[in-house]
Amino acid sequence: MHFVFIEEVPIEVGINQVQSNAKDFAVSNMGNVLIVQGAKDGERVCAYTLDGKLIGSSFSRNGSASLSLETGLEGIVLVKVGQKVVKYSLN
Repeated sequence: MHFVFIEEVPIEVGINQVQSNAKDFAVSNMGNVLIVQGAKDGERVCAYTLDGKLIGSSFSRNGSASLSLETGLEGIVLVKVGQKVVKYSLN
């Protein structure tokens, strides 16, 4: 017999209030350009939809990377820098 512990999560900690606990880099956007600051030089930076589709990638230079995304893209994206992944809201 196997038991699974299910943690109760308050409703206000949902996808509408995305928070990043990655302290190594910061994510922002200006229109359809995703900006990642604090990544190590030469580190690959990727953005994915929640279903895993790659929507942008770049390599960091001088501590930052810019990724051009599709125009009109909204919602939550996953941003991967090296082996770390955070959720980011484009809204």
